[in-house]
Amino acid sequence: MQPRSAWADEASEVTQTEDQKIASILEALRSLLRSQAEKRSTVEEIKQRLEKAEEIDREAVEQELKAVLEELAQIEVQFQVLATGGAASTFAVRGDRALDLQKEFEQLLQPLVVMLKVATEDSRQIEMLKHERLLASSQLESATDALDGVRTLIAKNTDEELQPNLAELEGRWRQNLQESKDQITSLNRQLDGLLKKRNSQVSRTGAAFTGFVGDRAINLFLGLGTLLGVIIAMQLVMRLIISRVLRVWGRSYRIRLLELFYYVLVIVLSVGAMLYVFNIRNDWLLLALSIIFLFSAGWVFIKILPNLIEQLALFLNLGAVQEGERVVFNGVPWLVRDLNYYTTLENPVLTGGSITLPIRELRGLHSRRVAQKEDWFPCRENEWVKLSDGVSGQVLMQSPELVQLEQFGGAIVTYTTGNFLDLNPVNLSRDFRAEVEFGVDYRHQNIATTEIPETLKSFITDGLLKLVDRSDLRSVNVDFLRAGASSLDYEVEADVSGRAAHLHEDIERALARLLVEACNANGWTIPFPQLTVHRSGA
Repeated sequence: MQPRSAWADEASEVTQTEDQKIASILEALRSLLRSQAEKRSTVEEIKQRLEKAEEIDREAVEQELKAVLEELAQIEVQFQVLATGGAASTFAVRGDRALDLQKEFEQLLQPLVVMLKVATEDSRQIEMLKHERLLASSQLESATDALDGVRTLIAKNTDEELQPNLAELEGRWRQNLQESKDQITSLNRQLDGLLKKRNSQVSRTGAAFTGFVGDRAINLFLGLGTLLGVIIAMQLVMRLIISRVLRVWGRSYRIRLLELFYYVLVIVLSVGAMLYVFNIRNDWLLLALSIIFLFSAGWVFIKILPNLIEQLALFLNLGAVQEGERVVFNGVPWLVRDLNYYTTLENPVLTGGSITLPIRELRGLHSRRVAQKEDWFPCRENEWVKLSDGVSGQVLMQSPELVQLEQFGGAIVTYTTGNFLDLNPVNLSRDFRAEVEFGVDYRHQNIATTEIPETLKSFITDGLLKLVDRSDLRSVNVDFLRAGASSLDYEVEADVSGRAAHLHEDIERALARLLVEACNANGWTIPFPQLTVHRSGA
């Protein structure tokens, strides 16, 4: 606890300081009153001049009067602010005062311009001095040449009347020569000083960096820290709210709208908090740079607004692509599992069949509801397919990017997934049909629609059962097709279970072989060339 005398001394010092402050304020008020009286006197004088001024001079006098009146108004405002301790400044702001955006913007940029001007001041001075030295050197060279020429004339002159003029001219150019030398000497000294100052640039840069770290770096850290802190805090709060609301509403339109409002609110509050920190720290440079960045971001936002509206409609699940529906992306069907700023698409029958892409990639697409028995891909891995390019094989791997087939013999063929679908793959593992068109000679016309079809069907069935199991051979049909130009034609079909898909080429070849063997066994003639094999599956 301080002694009583110490408390008294401290109170006395405070009182003395307050008295000095009040005395200083009173002196400033007296000075403002004197300035106000002088300005009023000037106003009266200008008004008198305005009454006597000619029409051509009236505009200039009116402008002068307007400027003095503005100065007088400023003095009155300063007097009130100083007398009231700043409280009058609140009433000095008028609601109807026009806002000069250009002036305000220039005031924001002023700290940045001043900093750049100070940073480049030495370089600009050095460049200017070098230019002046070059000009002085040129003048020195001209003066030297002129002086040499005059001295040559004086040495060879014999006319006494001309001698005084030449002597005067010599003195004049001697003076010009000396002035040029003096100017070059002065410029060299200035350049030497600036260059020595430039040599210490490293130390000055270090000092400037230290000052930056001590001032603006701390302000920048506080501003960015506030921005991130607001974002993280609001993110935690939003997750807590969403986790509870989802149990009631699910991921509905209201939830999506709430999320959109949340993101806008986060941006506004976090940026506003950062600018507030720069403002209370009185760092006008960082505040100006931040506002310039915000103006730039706003300009970019206006440019992308049409595309952004479409993306917002998609995000709110109001666009052409909606969550839980089927969409075709890059030629492959997908289920829209999660429609968000980063959307998740899934295909359950593809290896790695889940992709995440920005919502903007869905622009221009449209989705529809998923049908109950709709396939997500024509085949699955380990199934057998036949393509329209004639290639057939077993599916080794199918992913969102590639499909690999293993042909008979072990060769592997790779297609991009889109190209694979374009080749209209026939899935043989879900049952298939082998077909052959076959003709016999017209000499067997009397039994063409009775004996021959029954005999061929029995013969082919027995032959195919040696190749496949009875349970895999669904049916064999031999139907009279047409009376051709030189033969009686039949269509032979064998429907086989998908379990025998790996034998589909053997079955097609066996059909042609068995038809010939049946004709040989029954003595039927095959007109040449009438054996046509059609390989197809269903």
